[in-house]
Amino acid sequence: MKKKLKATLWAACLLAGTAHASELRLLTHLQGAEYAWLSKMAHQYSAVKGHPQVKLMLTSFEAMRIKLLEPVAGDEIDLVGPLPHDQLGVLVEAGAIEPLGKLAVLPDDTLKVAGRAVTLQGQIYGIPIAAEAIAVLYNKALMPKFPKNYADFLETAQRLTTGGNYGYIANLGDAYQQYGMISAFGGYIFRETQGRLEVKDLGIAKPGTAQALALLGDLRFKYKLVPDQLDGSATRKLFLDGKAAMFLTGPWDMGDIKKARIDFGIAPFPVPPGAVNPWSPFVGIQTLVVSQKSQFKKDAVEFAQFLARPENQVAFNKAGGRIPVSKKAINLLSGNPVVTGFSKSITVGTPMPNVPQMSEVWEPLNNALATATAQPNQDYAKLLLEAQTQIEKKLQ
Repeated sequence: MKKKLKATLWAACLLAGTAHASELRLLTHLQGAEYAWLSKMAHQYSAVKGHPQVKLMLTSFEAMRIKLLEPVAGDEIDLVGPLPHDQLGVLVEAGAIEPLGKLAVLPDDTLKVAGRAVTLQGQIYGIPIAAEAIAVLYNKALMPKFPKNYADFLETAQRLTTGGNYGYIANLGDAYQQYGMISAFGGYIFRETQGRLEVKDLGIAKPGTAQALALLGDLRFKYKLVPDQLDGSATRKLFLDGKAAMFLTGPWDMGDIKKARIDFGIAPFPVPPGAVNPWSPFVGIQTLVVSQKSQFKKDAVEFAQFLARPENQVAFNKAGGRIPVSKKAINLLSGNPVVTGFSKSITVGTPMPNVPQMSEVWEPLNNALATATAQPNQDYAKLLLEAQTQIEKKLQ
């Protein structure tokens, strides 16, 4: 009798997950023109015969994940997003979102980095819809062409650093911004093996990572490019004021850069000498996820896939400037310098680790980079070993 009851309940769960909805509920933080885009998409989707009505539930960015994790609220949500892919690990660990392997296949034209970002321990957990990564923005009024290699980059940056003006500015002590340098020299956070992150295999104390830190120190102390008082907000202001030729940043600053009427170009950071890999910055993917408690998972996935169609990613970009993850959408926006510029960094980038253990990495690694760039000729290997040891203890 118990076996029969269990079988009946299991069948009911499967049926609930594949039943068709009369109304689909999407929890989102989008506002302004992006919310208007989402509302238009919802109306277009619901207008097709056989498709459910889509109800948009607006919340704050910070509350999206919290609401999905709440026992009661989770019952009222089918689809959530877009949210950053690095939140997936916490949601998966809590059993809050549905693996999509049996419900969805990512389109062939999805950037590989986006597919990797939404895959956790071999399972797909999200439908990617947009991406971001850092790149070097340059002011064409100060520097008409981007340097052709690292030696040219150094020569140009030094020549333009004079009298309160700077050739190159960046937040040298920030692990997120400088991960591209770490990866170029063979360092990594967690080793990735066949789509799985090995959280016990840390690559922070690798010899190559020490080379990367030495090079960052050289930018400040040997080549005199980035004064130590320049943090993230100060570097941004210099570029907006036209006092910096090159600035390492992401698409989130483009609104203010356009308002400042800067004639800009965008390029990946040049590969430094001695690097064993291309410069590969962290990539963040915005993704749509399905609530594990949804009774209409199939409908939720179908609507998410509709939103991620190339033409709809183009419309999403035009609404708020998000960089598509569809190769076709990127090609359709080939006349947009922001899309084409940042897409080059995104394509060669590395997804930020999406496992919960990443939260233990940031503080020790940021401290190591901040210390490494505070004074010249330090024991970089020792700094990194200390950081890795701290992280390993936290992960025990």
